[in-house]
Parts: sequence; structure tokens; C-alpha cells
Amino acid sequence: MPQSKEYSERERMIDKCLSSGHEYTGEQLMEKVNALLRSRGMLEITSRSTFAADINEINNKFFDTYHQDVIKRERRGRQFLYYYSIPEFSIYNRELTDDDMADIRKMITIVRRFKGMPQFSWLETLEERFDQVVQRNQKPVVAFDDSYNEDALKPFESLLNAIDNKVVIDIEYRGFYDDKPSHKTVNPYYLKQYGVRWYLLASFQGKDRNYTFALDRIKNVSQLPDMTYEPSAVDFEHYFDDIIGVAHFNNDIEHIEIWVAAEELPYIISKPFHKTQQVVSQDEYGAIISIDVRWNFELEQAILGYGDWVEVMQPVWLRLKLKERVQMLLDMYNTPEPGL
Repeated sequence: MPQSKEYSERERMIDKCLSSGHEYTGEQLMEKVNALLRSRGMLEITSRSTFAADINEINNKFFDTYHQDVIKRERRGRQFLYYYSIPEFSIYNRELTDDDMADIRKMITIVRRFKGMPQFSWLETLEERFDQVVQRNQKPVVAFDDSYNEDALKPFESLLNAIDNKVVIDIEYRGFYDDKPSHKTVNPYYLKQYGVRWYLLASFQGKDRNYTFALDRIKNVSQLPDMTYEPSAVDFEHYFDDIIGVAHFNNDIEHIEIWVAAEELPYIISKPFHKTQQVVSQDEYGAIISIDVRWNFELEQAILGYGDWVEVMQPVWLRLKLKERVQMLLDMYNTPEPGL
């Protein structure tokens, strides 16, 4: 039987009745459960087969643990009575099995990724309680990249609320190259993570273009409910399809071909630059791959990050642009003293 919300509620009501220690006929138990369901505005059990299937599902679920049916169906005269075969048993008052604890550990491992974000502060309490009760001596075996600055997430909740409520905001923002912060009035649309940094995508009043603001550069957020919010026509679910990173300049999509050394090829095949990546040709020395993306700074950084393992073949303008940057890097390292 599928573990639907309706079944879960029926299971809970059946447990509530039987955990009291009473014995019920099938009709009495169905009516008692239906009364509880009605009081909660939920659908009643209208079929005996549904009722019987619920009983069987509960018994099947716990048979491996208790090696018997937890709900006993016993004939007494002309009637069958239902009761818990284990004194003081309740579905919600039992020890966790090893499989239960393994599943919870997996869940906690995944949700730890959100630890430190304002909207998920409750996770720290959950994690602490879990460590106390379940895995006192368990050593962590999974690590995420948590090198972001936690102070940078302080505006996250305010921004998320403004986006959800479609409210114009004033942000006190200091760009990476600004001497001091300035106030900007924007329509907030979307929050995006790239690398270990979070970004806000928003537009200025009366402007169609979307701008990107790093959250760690936002010092304060104030809502401006009296101003008219200007929604965006952009489908942000697909806004990043043609770029690497978050910077989107509405420029043309470029067909880029990159030579990759044979030693590095398996890594780049398994961790592609972009989802459009394809192998154009290959020999014993390496391969030429292609991607179709819009130019931005993150694209250049991604390519240069592989050093001399990769080489842009085309377009020519991008090859020359990267050549110029590599030459500047070479000149810097050829300087007799560092920092000059």
C-alpha cells in the first residue's frame, strides 16, 4: 500500500485506539477511527477492504521487528476482536531499529548542508538532539564545503521574505571595488548560490535588466511596502541555462572549442564545464570538446583554472583574451620581487 498522507493519518488513529489497551470489534474500531478522522476534517474509511488493508500494512511493517502480528485478530464467539498483542505497545512509542537510525543519519548528513542559514536555524537543535540520543559515538564520514562566511547569510531571510511577499527593498550595498556602501532600491526576484557565495538577482525601479548582488556585500535590508513592486518576466528556473556562474549579460551564445590534455580528460568528462559539453574529436594526446555558453568572467575563470591542461581553440577573440591574461600572469611571475 502506498504511504500516503491519508494512510498515515488512519494508521495514527488506529494506533490511538488500540494503544489504550481496549479490545474492539471490527465495526467498533472502524467507527472509533472514523469519529477521530471526522473531528479532524479528514476522509473516513468507507470500505472494509481499506480497513483490512490498513491492519495488514501495520502488521507487515512491524513483523520483522517483533516476529508476530502487533494487531491481533481473535475470534470470540461470532465476532472478531482487534487488540495489540504486545502490552503497552504503540507505533509511536518504540525503539528505533538499526535501519531507522541509518536512514536518519543519512537525512541529517544531507540537511547539514543548510546549517547556518537563518531559515534553517532549527537544524542545529535537531542535530544536537540527534547526536545525544542516536549517534553518541559516531564519527562524521561526510564533509561539505562550508568555507563561506556565515555573516554573509545574515540578509538571506530578509531577502527571501521580500521575494516571497513581492516587496521593494532598499539594500545597503558595498560592491567589491567600492570605497563605501551605497543605498540601492531594487525589486528582488531570486537567490542563487554559485561556488560558496550566495547572490541576489534583482532589478532597479523602471529598468528591465537584472543585476547580481553578492549577499556578503549587503550590509542592511529594509522593506519599502509603499513602493510598487515590478515583477520580472524572466523564467529564473532557466535563466542560468546558457552561462557558467551567475553573471548574465544577455550577450550572444558562443560555440567554444577547447583542447584538453589526455591526462586531464577523464576528469573534465566526469565534471563538465557546462551541460552542453560534447567531445568533438579525440586522439592519444587529448581531445577537443565544445560548449555553447554566453561569455562572462566565470567562464574565463573556469578555463584558466585548469592551467596548461586546456587550451581554447575558438573563437579567436576568446583565445586572444585569455592569451593576454596569461601573458600578464607570466609577466607578474617574471618580476624579480613578489608584489611589484
